[in-house]
Amino acid sequence: MGRTDNIPVQQQGGGEQLKTEFRLKSDEAHYKLCEEKSSVTLKAGQEILQYAVSALMIESSKYEIMKQAMDIRKLSTETTSEQLLEIIFKNKKETIAKYFKNMDKEIFEMIMSTPFFAKCIKLCWEMVVQDPPMVLHESLLKDKTFDREVFKEYNMHGSKVVCMVWPALYVHKNGTLLMKGVVKVK
Repeated sequence: MGRTDNIPVQQQGGGEQLKTEFRLKSDEAHYKLCEEKSSVTLKAGQEILQYAVSALMIESSKYEIMKQAMDIRKLSTETTSEQLLEIIFKNKKETIAKYFKNMDKEIFEMIMSTPFFAKCIKLCWEMVVQDPPMVLHESLLKDKTFDREVFKEYNMHGSKVVCMVWPALYVHKNGTLLMKGVVKVK
């Protein structure tokens, strides 16, 4: 993705772990934002297609209409991800308040100004417009054990989670693991 090395977390008494936590929180928020926007746009697309199908007196099942809306959305991924970024920047305060509320606002605004932010949004958008949508593993709790079939250790061996570095990626909800996540352990 992009680089986040220029984020001054040392001023906050952080370091690499704090950078990792900010990046992960940011990634999770990107995904949630894209997931919600995807659901809204899909519903709107289905309603528009249903209206068009009715107006043209074409017989079509709800499944066919949904599939067509999903296909159209998938074909226009690049354009719609750019539009999504415009909406995010236009409604910056609302976006931060809703999706990024658990992050330091100053640091998050720095993240928003990096190529990393735009790349994350575009990647998450591409993930959620798939049929079925790809899914990120939810955050792991600190000091809990982790599943070695789903995560690999970062830097050292251990059994208790210090923090999640990258989430695991699934082909779809309850689907096959596509890529193991990474956890820092003790």
